[in-house]
Amino acid sequence: KRFIKLLEKINFATNGNLRLMVDAGCRLNFNEALYLSQAMNELNCFFLEEPVARDYTQYSKLKKESKMPIAGGESLVSRDQFNTWVKHRALDYLQPDANLAGVNEIIKIDKLADTNNLKIILHNWANDVNSATNAHLGAALKTCQMVETNLTYNPLKKHLLKKRVNLKDGEFILSEKPGLGIEINESILNKYSF
Repeated sequence: KRFIKLLEKINFATNGNLRLMVDAGCRLNFNEALYLSQAMNELNCFFLEEPVARDYTQYSKLKKESKMPIAGGESLVSRDQFNTWVKHRALDYLQPDANLAGVNEIIKIDKLADTNNLKIILHNWANDVNSATNAHLGAALKTCQMVETNLTYNPLKKHLLKKRVNLKDGEFILSEKPGLGIEINESILNKYSF
């Protein structure tokens, strides 16, 4: 209830113009997730990410009982794993991450999403190489609606590349150079090798 009051304050302060996305980090039980999802729906939030433990049967049940879109799948590494969740109608937004699934597998997941009228929101948390990969991949995928980004302090996000993939007005600015268009800062690799 305290968290919902916070969402209400944010919604009020932004005149309802900010579509909130909440990552519950698998911390809620089913009843808490249902309660939160119903409140988020009333506040016109965008989605609820990973509300309960990673069990597609619970997500499927939650989707049947709530109108709030559900996102998840950051720990899944293959089209086959996502297919189980898709088959059971457990997610509205698939969240693969190139850091775990790899580029080729995410291209397969994109086709799975397209076939089932679902969208991808790329999970993106590890470092600047991963961020560059997800940003470029997101631009190429048919169903990718957005790419998450981590704004918490991490030296491998801020100093790993000689020139970062930057955000401007909520969009990644991609390089025109070949591949990912990045160059590793070797001194940082040495400094943070362990």
